[in-house]
Order: sequence, then C-alpha cells, then structure tokens
Amino acid sequence: MAGSSRNQSPEKRLLNELKSYQQDPNDALISLGPLSDSDLMNWTAVMKGVPGTAYEGTQAISNSVSLP
Repeated sequence: MAGSSRNQSPEKRLLNELKSYQQDPNDALISLGPLSDSDLMNWTAVMKGVPGTAYEGTQAISNSVSLP
C-alpha cells in the first residue's frame, strides 16, 4: 500500500509512523516523538551510542528535528 501513504497529509503520515514506532520500538532509540501535540513537524529523539564504538554507553539527544 505504498501509494496510500502518498495521499496522506504529512501530519497524518507522521502520526502513523509514531504509532508504528510505539508498537515496535527500535533498540537504538530511547525516545522519539513530536516536541508538542500542536506542532507535529518538530521532533525530538534520544539515541543510544553504538556498541563497540567510542559512543557505547552514551546517549545522543536531538532536541529538535524539523521536518519539511
């Protein structure tokens, strides 16, 4: 159903992606979501450091990712 996602508004698509992430979280992400319910185009994320690298055991925080 790739064609149906093209017809969705960006906000609806993002909400669907967030719901999908919440149902099946990614091990590399500690948290992911919009900064506020009223602005779905700006998100925040906290990612785990990659095992076996200098970043292992750390957290990278992205306070705002603006989506086009």
